[in-house]
Amino acid sequence: MRIAPVFALLLAALLSASCSSHTPRLEPAAQWVLMPITNYSKDEQAPIQLASMVSDAMAGLGITDLPQMPETDTQGSTPQLHQAHRQQQALQWAAQRNADYRVQGSVSVWGINSQGRAEVEVGLEVIQQADGAPLWQTRIAAAGRRGESPAELARRLVGDGLSSLPLDR
Repeated sequence: MRIAPVFALLLAALLSASCSSHTPRLEPAAQWVLMPITNYSKDEQAPIQLASMVSDAMAGLGITDLPQMPETDTQGSTPQLHQAHRQQQALQWAAQRNADYRVQGSVSVWGINSQGRAEVEVGLEVIQQADGAPLWQTRIAAAGRRGESPAELARRLVGDGLSSLPLDR
């Protein structure tokens, strides 16, 4: 019967593909830092709220020491230049802390749509500090229930998104 060789070949291909795209396990006891959240939304408070939610969710996963860069006086003629300058300072800060992993994120959408429902779109990633290699990432977007705030929706989404973080437990 020819099905067995075809099945074996298919199984070997699947195993090969899964091994080549293996995501490394991340060590919860390593040195982690939370980088400033990049804001592409219209809500100036969104990155502050998201950073707090990420920190809380990471603590629930056993990463209880997730320092954030202290606020600094950064100047920029546009919000984008201000964010770029702050990110550059944060990279230097993370290097000084001897971080192993950087948690980075962005907010693209944070608000209420025309139907009165919360809408949130965020991206999160873990970067290896030593070489800047991305180790894990997720992009989360959803519309919430009528009456739900963007913060309530985001808290739920962040918890769900970070649950896929490949931690070595």
